[in-house]
Amino acid sequence: MGSHGNATAEGQAKLLESLGITETAIGAKIVSSMDTEQIGQIKDWPVFCSKTALQCDGIIVCGRIKPHTSIRGYVESGLSKMMVVGLGKHLGATMFHRQGYQNMASLLPKGARIFLDRLPVLCGLGIIENAYDQTALIEYVPIDHFIDQEHCLLEAARQKMPRFLLDEIDVLIVRQLGKEISGGGMDPNITGRSITPLPMTAPTPILTIVALNLTEASHGNATGIGGADIIPRHLLDTVDLESTYTNVLTSGALTAAKLPIVLPDDEAAIRTALSCAPRKHIDDVKIVYIQDTLHLGELWVSENYRTCAEKCSELRWTSDTRQLSFDASGNLIF
Repeated sequence: MGSHGNATAEGQAKLLESLGITETAIGAKIVSSMDTEQIGQIKDWPVFCSKTALQCDGIIVCGRIKPHTSIRGYVESGLSKMMVVGLGKHLGATMFHRQGYQNMASLLPKGARIFLDRLPVLCGLGIIENAYDQTALIEYVPIDHFIDQEHCLLEAARQKMPRFLLDEIDVLIVRQLGKEISGGGMDPNITGRSITPLPMTAPTPILTIVALNLTEASHGNATGIGGADIIPRHLLDTVDLESTYTNVLTSGALTAAKLPIVLPDDEAAIRTALSCAPRKHIDDVKIVYIQDTLHLGELWVSENYRTCAEKCSELRWTSDTRQLSFDASGNLIF
């Protein structure tokens, strides 16, 4: 789990519990420890592994495979990263990220090879999700073709990722960001907002992003908040700076923790974003509202997208309409 859970054994156990992963639920003992041991070295990069894993008779590496929020390489976010960064715990994650984002893509499969050669890894279990956050594929990954097969699964996952089917967005309202949604809080593959030194692009350009809430499952870790432009005060009040800083200082992605403009409430944040749009009339501002970057199956969009939607065969325009409204505290009602 790298630096997650505030880089403590107790924090990581609590994070698992919040996701429903308990000893009762899985019928097995959960051992949480930050102790590591160096198992190899690539030039100046020492590779570390959890001592708990080293004591096991066999290891099955299981995890979701998807495009990484920052790096582009042969393998990205998946089984290799689960070993190098996850089993590396806080120290291993720190050492890996200190090699620089420009080098991580080439180093990741090399680090994974050390784990495969020196640990009793039996196989991998790769999970791919579709654009609706549903499990699309669970595949056995044999040890003999581990990295190559993970690469193939990564390309399959890339094709299944959600995306905006719109020409442009002036104001994107994101109801929530969080670590269980994306390692970057809001997936940069969707927003095009880089939170690391490496640039990111997305098919649909977005001018201003307003993020309204931090998910409860993030436990205050607001990594990725730097990808937003404007937030309401109540979001800031839920941020645990220690947990957030532990995560970003480990990764070296300091931009991920930079604070956006903070306004009193949702209404002030959204109105300010609308006023910044380079449109002659307010009715011309193109607005999109989403639950989060993991759930793009249903979008609320402003009326001025109708022509664009009608031209796209992959979009279905419904007759349900509503106005943006706010409660007495200025919170968006949706």
